[in-house]
Amino acid sequence: MIVQSNATQIFNNLWIGNEIIAKNASFMAKNNIKYVINISCDIPNYFNCKTYMNISVKDKDVNQDEILCIFEMSGKFIFDALNKDNGILVHCKQGNNKSASIITYFLVKYLDIDLYDAVQYLMAIRPNSLKRDSNFTKTLLVFKKSQ
Repeated sequence: MIVQSNATQIFNNLWIGNEIIAKNASFMAKNNIKYVINISCDIPNYFNCKTYMNISVKDKDVNQDEILCIFEMSGKFIFDALNKDNGILVHCKQGNNKSASIITYFLVKYLDIDLYDAVQYLMAIRPNSLKRDSNFTKTLLVFKKSQ
């Protein structure tokens, strides 16, 4: 069994994490996290001084069009945060599927990385972060085909 860390750095200023790291003030300060994407139904925003994007969905309750819209909004949010040279944390409850799909979308759309390469990279640094049978992961394939 692979034990997942609470947070993984994707590259400079971009992090993926879980609920535990989302409330860790020292992690946020140390890594200059000023922006947070909280993609969960039941995790509060723990800090008033951060800029949050809240996406309250469960994987099984959303369709592909809604997920594509989530990808677009969150991708732009990540892009804007990074352009301001601020840290950004993308998290869900476990720091896996939903947050990993959003980051994968960002890598493909904004950094022009091939979907296969983006998935391989993410799985190498955060194993088991993408699940084949989830609506979010399936929507990545739909997005790729539409390009």
